[in-house]
Amino acid sequence: MRFSTDKNHINPPARAIVLGIILPSVVPIVLFGLLVFAVLLPAIRSTIINQKRENIRQLTESAWKVLDSCGRMEKSGELTAWEAREQAKQIIGNMQYGKDGLDYFWVQDMVPRMIVHPYRPDIVGQDVSDIMDSHGLPLFGQMAHLVEKQGEGFISYYWQYKNNPLSFTPKLSYVKGYAPWGWIIGTGVYVDDLHTEVNRITGNLIWWSLGILVMAILLMVMAIKRNLAAERQRLDSESALEDTWEKYRILAENMTDVVWALDLNTKRLSYISPSVEHMLGYSVHEAMADAPFSLTIPESQHTFMEALSSALDFAEKNPGAPYTDTMVLQEFHKNGSVVGLEVSAALTYDEKLRPHLAVGTIRNVTARMRAEKALRANEARFRAMTENSADVILVLDHSLKPIYVSPSVKFFGWTPEEVLSQGYKGFIHPDDVRELAGAVSTAARTPEKPARMNGIRVRRKDGSYAFIQGLMTYLPDTPGVDGFLVNGMDVTDRKMAEEALERNENLYRGLFENSGAATVVFGDDGIVSMCNSEFSRLTGYSRDQIVGQMHWSSFFHPDEVPRLQGYHRRRSLGLLAPKLYEIRVLTRGGEVRHTYNRVAMVEGTNDRISSLLDITDLVLTRKEKERLEGSLRQSNKMEAIGALAGGIAHDFNNILFPILGFTEMALEQAAPDDPNRENLDEILKATLRAKALVSQILTFSRQTSESLKPVRLKPILEDVLSLIRATVPSYVKIRQHLDKDCGVVFADPNQIHQVAMNLCTNAFQAMRENGGELKVSLGQVDLKEEMDQDSPSELPPGKYVRLSVSDTGPGMSQDVLDHLFEPYFTTKAVGEGTGMGLATAHGIIRKHGGAIRVRSRLGEGSRFDVHIPAVVNNSDELKENETGPAPTGSGHVLLVDDEVQVLELTYQMLKKLGYTVTAQVSSAEALSLFRDDPYSFDLVLTDMTMPDMTGDKLAEAVMHLRPEIPVILCTGFSERLSREEAGEIGISDYILKPVIMKHLAEVVYKAMNRNTGN
Repeated sequence: MRFSTDKNHINPPARAIVLGIILPSVVPIVLFGLLVFAVLLPAIRSTIINQKRENIRQLTESAWKVLDSCGRMEKSGELTAWEAREQAKQIIGNMQYGKDGLDYFWVQDMVPRMIVHPYRPDIVGQDVSDIMDSHGLPLFGQMAHLVEKQGEGFISYYWQYKNNPLSFTPKLSYVKGYAPWGWIIGTGVYVDDLHTEVNRITGNLIWWSLGILVMAILLMVMAIKRNLAAERQRLDSESALEDTWEKYRILAENMTDVVWALDLNTKRLSYISPSVEHMLGYSVHEAMADAPFSLTIPESQHTFMEALSSALDFAEKNPGAPYTDTMVLQEFHKNGSVVGLEVSAALTYDEKLRPHLAVGTIRNVTARMRAEKALRANEARFRAMTENSADVILVLDHSLKPIYVSPSVKFFGWTPEEVLSQGYKGFIHPDDVRELAGAVSTAARTPEKPARMNGIRVRRKDGSYAFIQGLMTYLPDTPGVDGFLVNGMDVTDRKMAEEALERNENLYRGLFENSGAATVVFGDDGIVSMCNSEFSRLTGYSRDQIVGQMHWSSFFHPDEVPRLQGYHRRRSLGLLAPKLYEIRVLTRGGEVRHTYNRVAMVEGTNDRISSLLDITDLVLTRKEKERLEGSLRQSNKMEAIGALAGGIAHDFNNILFPILGFTEMALEQAAPDDPNRENLDEILKATLRAKALVSQILTFSRQTSESLKPVRLKPILEDVLSLIRATVPSYVKIRQHLDKDCGVVFADPNQIHQVAMNLCTNAFQAMRENGGELKVSLGQVDLKEEMDQDSPSELPPGKYVRLSVSDTGPGMSQDVLDHLFEPYFTTKAVGEGTGMGLATAHGIIRKHGGAIRVRSRLGEGSRFDVHIPAVVNNSDELKENETGPAPTGSGHVLLVDDEVQVLELTYQMLKKLGYTVTAQVSSAEALSLFRDDPYSFDLVLTDMTMPDMTGDKLAEAVMHLRPEIPVILCTGFSERLSREEAGEIGISDYILKPVIMKHLAEVVYKAMNRNTGN
């Protein structure tokens, strides 16, 4: 390398420089001008004209859709033909557009006659075939001809300019025909407006292009000036560079470090400073005569050549990019010793950005290398000690980041590199971070004394934790440390053993405390040494009162102590004694608790452990089970009685039916002044009461289904009180207040009768011994307005009918009140009650959406209040009691009943009502008769319970032969078939014996006419 330069530069001619800079800038400007004026402007003008043509076509299309929409409304019937056309004309006439809102649509027909024209009202409705434009073109006729030939298209003509009738100008329009009406709709654009817009757009483009050209020329001039200045600056720089090389040469030859330069083309040194003789003993000539760094030892020479190759690769991939490198080499001194050298290198590039020189410095670092070698030896000794230690050794900096980890960390599954890369927080258990921070704080405060770490948990690689115990020492300003030295020992096994011991102790203590049994430990002297909380809860004594203070036998019932002491003596003598037995415990409060006691010896000691399991609830349950078994037996008796009552009711209904029917017929035949008429009325009333009584028996025996309907409660209560008066002795007074306007409830009359009878009977029986007063009241209340202490809180607000039954008897205790509505609960003597009356009444009222409340105190009597929701609309009340003639009819009825009297009575009733009747006592014969001619009968009326074939089976057989025939089922009661089930199999109606003639007439008439709508 030379620190001088050749000043004989060849300066290019000024003309060549100017042409080389100006020509590349002028050519693009000329090409741009040609592109704008020769290509872009004609293309833009053509595009704008085509776009305008497309716009007027689309506008005409949108207006045509208005005509089409009105045409579809005419076709669908929404508008008449006149309305559709008027609506279309109005819409089209108001459709104006454009910049000033003066562009419009017109409508003509094929005549041609003008239909819509916003600016020529004078021609609307006129024949316009003779209207010519200013050049003699019959334009509206031409439009009709165009539509007739093509359907739509463009047309050019002259027309007045918008709303100015004195100015005519060329116009381009688009027209389209609407065939259903024979109309033509069109709109257009004035050619002058189109040319004005095209000229405006192209004029703007020309001005923009000229502006761009001017700016390009200005930029070109500025660029030429800048390039000429840059060329002059380059020439000046080359001159200044020669001076700079001279300064660098003087500096390099007076430096202690060696300055060198390597020619990358020849791979030879082109320069080396004179300080090489002082550093290596060779002269400049000797150093430059040899190959570069040929005097280095082989390993260092290989390192240098690899570095040079890497530098050249970098320069090839990154032309002109700065590149520097530093390496440590070893070279032989001229006297034979080895010198350590630190070599720095950088690349320089020529004007084509190719690397041509490697330059740098060489510094003697022999002393430093010796110091580093000694340090490495010390580190090797330290590493040998730490890497062969079973303890984990760490060095942490001031931020507690690991800077050294001993290999013994492998016992936790980690490598030292993994620990160094993650930091301590990923390894320390979150609950132990505070303890680690405390150890750091302690070590930092007392550098002379290590801080102790007790049981910090460290995470293993498998996710488990190990316990570390060790020391932490703060070593400030210590070379290689300058932080915290940690020495940790794995004490997981010992910690696990301690925790297992503690866990076992806690387990046994937990088992003792939470076994569920009351457990106590005592010795030979019987004094309690331990007890759990369950034992304290069972006995009522606190643990402090028990442990070390009380004898274990003092907790048991005195009658049990002799037995306990006998068992204790037998165990002390080694004799057999029961390990499990039932025994009573006497609590601190004097309560007796039943328990199972299990006694065992504590292995290895003389202590005994007693576990008491509280079975008081089990004992009470056992007693309750015995009571319920008795109640079940009583319930079975009641079921048998109910079945018997049902059978009796069936037979009784068959007896009542003839009495009721014949009495009704006799009344109808008796003259108004017949003296026997009053007797017959009484027989009828008694029979109806007997019918109601049978209905109650069926309700009691559960043989009837609930039949809810709007009813008044006053007649029901009057009937109940009339029955009660016959059985109540004279020393019990009955007072009643029944509001006739209390309203209607939706209820089953039989069940309400049962509830009222039960409440009144209970009230009477409460006063049977000493007499008193029975009060019955009925009225309507509004719970929203009248919420007293007797009003049930669970009912929603509204109107209710309240039935109150009170007595002046002995009253009831709170314990009796708590169980009053429970099944089989009774305070009466054996044989006087089943305990089901109030429970049944409670269930009935609940099903009716109501509630029962009772108020009673000992010595103050009792009062029962029954609330049932009132029917708001009384028009739904049944009218079966209304007077009026029974409906008559005609038709052939097949009547079947095995009771001759019932059959005869029903036969006469139906005959009297106008029907033709065929009667049969055998269901089998009736079916045979029906099978012979099924279409000779119009209705089948059959009993339910018959020996040959039950009524439901007969009904199914009849409807199988003729599905549409109405069938009525009449029965005293039925265990097999309810009203709903009868309806499901197709039976028309379901009536209960005995039945009055009016009811029978209504049911038969309804069934006969169900398919006719009469």
